[in-house]
Amino acid sequence: MWAGYDQAVIKYRIKGLELSNTTALHSQVFKEDIDVGYTLLPKDNTISIGQHFNDAFRQNVLSQTFRLSYDINAGNSIGGSYWFYKTLSSNMDANSN
Repeated sequence: MWAGYDQAVIKYRIKGLELSNTTALHSQVFKEDIDVGYTLLPKDNTISIGQHFNDAFRQNVLSQTFRLSYDINAGNSIGGSYWFYKTLSSNMDANSN
């Protein structure tokens, strides 16, 4: 498995108003390479079964957070945020023999 993560944060403040935005891009890959074997021993016979399986899962995700706050006075403020999460691409490759 490997993963990459990039993030950028931008803030803007004027008087009591503050705007901020966080953008993140996350990429990850999971890979497996598996060998499985079975031996069956019925009467007067031996059966061996082998299987090889490999797969790779890839995913790219975008995350966005927007924040807004306003200072009403020295002791009071109001604010909110919105979070957006979107899978940009995702695929899985698998084969077995």
